[in-house]
Amino acid sequence: MLPGSNLANALADLGYDLRPELDGERILPHAIVEKFARNSDGSLGILTEGSTNKVTTVVTHAGIVKTRRFSFDLPQGG
Repeated sequence: MLPGSNLANALADLGYDLRPELDGERILPHAIVEKFARNSDGSLGILTEGSTNKVTTVVTHAGIVKTRRFSFDLPQGG
């Protein structure tokens, strides 16, 4: 699961005994987000942190993200 996810807590609250495993990596299709503003000449310029310019275009790209991994036993059905 991605860092910041509450899934581990939700599963533990449901009674699952989660065991941390080694962290991993995954390629997500929209991991990188770039925000652009329209320049006075009509071209697009990348917005910087704290910019007050209006966002006119948002572009996403695939990227590698760190993940936290856990294992747990499945309940025996019957």
